Amino acid sequence: MTQQLLSEQSHSRISALEAQLNASQSLAEQLELLSSLVEEATFSNPERAQQYLETMAHLLNEAQGNVWAYHVLYELQVAFLENQLYNYTLSENHYRKALSLLSQQPASPLRVMAMLDFAATLSNLQKFEEVGGLLREVEALLQSHVRTDNRLLFHFYLRSGYFALNLGELTDAIRHFMQAEDIFALIPPSELGSKDWYLLSLLYAGKGHVYERDGEPEQEITAFKKAIEICEQKGLRTRLSWNYLNMGNSYMRLQEVGLAKKYFYKTIHVEDDLNKQSRASALANLGRLALAENRFEEANEYLHQAKAIYQSRRQPDHGNMALLHMWFGELYFQRNDYVEAEEHYLRAWKAAEAGQRDDLLVQLCQAFAELYEVQEDYETAYGYLKVKDGFLANYQAAMRHGKVRELELKYDLERRRREAEELRSQTIHLRLQALRAQMNPHFIFNVMSCIQSIVREGDSKNADEFLHRFSILMRQSLNFSEVDFVTLEEEVEFLRNYLIINSKLRFMGKMEGRIALEEELPDEVLYLPSMIIQPLVENAVEHGIRPLQDRKGIVEVTFSWFDETNILCQIRDNGIGRAAAKQRSKNRPKKHKSRGMEIVRDRLKILHDERGFTTQPLRIIDLTDPATNQPMGTLVEVILPTETTPPSAHFNF
Repeated sequence: MTQQLLSEQSHSRISALEAQLNASQSLAEQLELLSSLVEEATFSNPERAQQYLETMAHLLNEAQGNVWAYHVLYELQVAFLENQLYNYTLSENHYRKALSLLSQQPASPLRVMAMLDFAATLSNLQKFEEVGGLLREVEALLQSHVRTDNRLLFHFYLRSGYFALNLGELTDAIRHFMQAEDIFALIPPSELGSKDWYLLSLLYAGKGHVYERDGEPEQEITAFKKAIEICEQKGLRTRLSWNYLNMGNSYMRLQEVGLAKKYFYKTIHVEDDLNKQSRASALANLGRLALAENRFEEANEYLHQAKAIYQSRRQPDHGNMALLHMWFGELYFQRNDYVEAEEHYLRAWKAAEAGQRDDLLVQLCQAFAELYEVQEDYETAYGYLKVKDGFLANYQAAMRHGKVRELELKYDLERRRREAEELRSQTIHLRLQALRAQMNPHFIFNVMSCIQSIVREGDSKNADEFLHRFSILMRQSLNFSEVDFVTLEEEVEFLRNYLIINSKLRFMGKMEGRIALEEELPDEVLYLPSMIIQPLVENAVEHGIRPLQDRKGIVEVTFSWFDETNILCQIRDNGIGRAAAKQRSKNRPKKHKSRGMEIVRDRLKILHDERGFTTQPLRIIDLTDPATNQPMGTLVEVILPTETTPPSAHFNF
C-alpha cells in the first residue's frame, strides 16, 4: 500500500468525521467527534489537529453541565500534540493539568496512560528523576490496581526502555524494548490505532540507538529501517524526518556517502512534519559531506540553510551554531580565505563558550592552531595548543562529573525502587497475615460444631443451607486474599454471609446483623481494599456481642461517601463495650491471640500513605446510655480509599 493511498484513506476518514460533526446537534457527540478527529490528524496533519482542538476548547468554554471527562481528554490531547510539535514545556504544563484532574481516579487506565505519555515529555526535557518516579508509580499500579492491559504493558516497557537508554543502561534498555515488542504482538491487529503504530516506531528507533551505542551497525540500520517502514506504511509523518535523519547518520558513520545523502534528502523533503531541528541537522550534514568532497558552493548553500533554521528558533542553539561556524571556518580555510575562516572560528568560539561546550572548544583550538600555523604565526598557533590542553582537561573532568552524576541518579533510582519493592512486600505480607487472622479459629470450630449438631438432629435442609453459606464464606476469604481490591457488592455479600451464619447458627437468633448502603453508592463499579472490614465486624461479634446476657445483640454495618474518592464504613454494636471486654479478656486464658485490629491499622496506614491522605483512617468510639452513662456498645469508623477500575492479579515485571 503506497503512502499516497494511506494519505487518501486518512483524508477520507477525516472527511467522514467532519460530516458527522457538521450534522451533530449534541454537545457530547460533537466533543467525541472532535476528539476522534484530533487523534486521526495528530500523526498526519498536526496543524489540522490544532484547529480541531481550538474548536473543542471553544465548546468546552461554552458548555454547561458536567463535561469533566472532556476537559481531561482535551488537556491530554493538547499535551500529546505539543510534544509531537516539540513544544515540550507547553506539553508539560498541559499534562500536569490533566493529571491534576485525574487525581480523583488514581488507578484508572486513562491516568496510567497519561503518566506514560507524560514520561516521554519529561524525558525530552531531561527531567529523568521525575521520569523514574512516574515509572515506579505506574509499575506499582499495574501490579496491584489496574487490570492487566497489553496496551498499557507495551507502553510501560517502551518507556522503561527509553529511560534505561537515557541512563546509558544498554542491557536494560534492549531487554525492555524486546519485552515491549513481544507484548505488542499480543494486541489484536483490529484494535491497533495510529498511536499504537507510532509507539512501535519509537520502539524500533530506540533499539536502533541502543545498537548505535553498542557498535552494532547492521542491527542499528535494521532497526531504523523498521521504524521508517512503519511510519511510511501507516502515514505517520510527525516523526518521520527524525527516522530518516537517524538512518542518514548511520550510513554516514559507515562512510556510505550515497545512502547517507539519500536519507538526508528525504529528511528535508518530508511533508507535514513540522520539525525544523531534524531538517537543520540534515542540511548541516549535507553541507559537511559536500565540504569533504570539495564542493564548496554546494556546502556553503546547505550550511546557510541550516544556519537560517537554527537562528529562527526561540531558544538559541549554541552547540549547533558553534558547529556550523566551525564548518564555515573549515570551508573558507580550504579555500585559502583565512580572514573569513578566522571570523567564523571566532563566532564558533563565542557560541561554544555560551553553550559551555568544552569539547567544541578543544576542536576549535586545533583549528586555530592549524590556521595560524599555515600563516607561519607559530607563537599564536602554539598558544592555542596550550589552551587546548586546558579545555581538554575541563572536558574530561566534565565527562567524569557527568558519569558520577549519572551513577548518583542510578543509585538514587535503585534505592527508591528497592523502597517501593519493600512497600509492596510489606503489603503482601500484611495481606497474608490478614488471611491467617481473618477467621477466628473459635468461629470456624463453633460453626462446624453447630452444623454437625443440625446434621445429627436430621435437619438436612438447614444443614445444607449453612454448609453452602459457610463454603461460600471460606471460598470468598481465600479469593480476597489474592487481590488488593474487591467490589463493594462482593464485600457486602461476604459480610452478609458472615453475619447470617453468626446470627442464625452460632447465636441461634440472639444476634441480628444489618447492612445498609447509601443510595448514591454504585456497588457494582466501586472497589474497596479487601480484608479490612471483616476483622472489624468479627471484633464486634466476638468481644462485644458474644458476652451479652441481658439483650439481643445487634451489629450494624453502614457504607456512605466520606468525600469524592473515599468511603466511610461504620460498624456499630450494642455489646458490652471496650472496657468490659478488656477486663473480661484479662480474666480468661486466651489460646488464640487475635491480631486483626493491628493488621487492619497497618494496612490502612499503607493505603493512605500511598495516596497522601492525612485524615485519621480509623476511629473507635465508646457508646454510652445518656441517662445512666453505662456502656451501650462500640462504634468503629473506618475511611476506605476506593477505585473505579477493576484490579488485576499481582504481575511480576
